[in-house]
Amino acid sequence: MYGNTIYIPTGAMYHRGIILVAYGIVKIIVYLSDNLYDLAFQYDLACGILLIVLGVIVLGCNLRIRSYLSSGLRLLILLDDVLKVQNSKDAKVFGLEIWK
Repeated sequence: MYGNTIYIPTGAMYHRGIILVAYGIVKIIVYLSDNLYDLAFQYDLACGILLIVLGVIVLGCNLRIRSYLSSGLRLLILLDDVLKVQNSKDAKVFGLEIWK
């Protein structure tokens, strides 16, 4: 450990950055796919862009963000889950029984 920073090997940081960018691209592709009610993937564009930006930040500013990366990823996962719950509630309003 160096001060308040947790040591994460550089290779692992690049790996995480590439995964974030790839997952962001997948989210955008899913958003552009056809959907019956346009409910299931309505927030995937914003999440995909956020993931790509976060992945580029991880790849570019490797040394400066090591201490914040863990918290940022936790918040991103929480945001994605909250949006899925909101999609489920919206689908229930439309009468889709499988989303309850």
